Amino acid sequence: MVVAMFRAIYSLKSDGTSRIDDAVGVVGTVYVTIPPARASGGQVMVPFSGRLQTLAAISAAGKPIPSGEKVKVLSVVDTHTVQVEAL
Repeated sequence: MVVAMFRAIYSLKSDGTSRIDDAVGVVGTVYVTIPPARASGGQVMVPFSGRLQTLAAISAAGKPIPSGEKVKVLSVVDTHTVQVEAL
């Protein structure tokens, strides 16, 4: 019975790691203006994995996406960067 109890407790543990892949498809808000043509320097705030996270962002659009605009995450570029499109 003690072994069963410890197994049940062990199964409840969580590593707390957020996976950036979970952000794909999520709507967020531009924090720092995103430059046009996949240039780096923009940031977005995206709610995923149970918390609001700030990620670097790029956009393929021909014009900048200003701060405060709503965007949708299209794909993951690397471990800290996502590609977004304006809504």
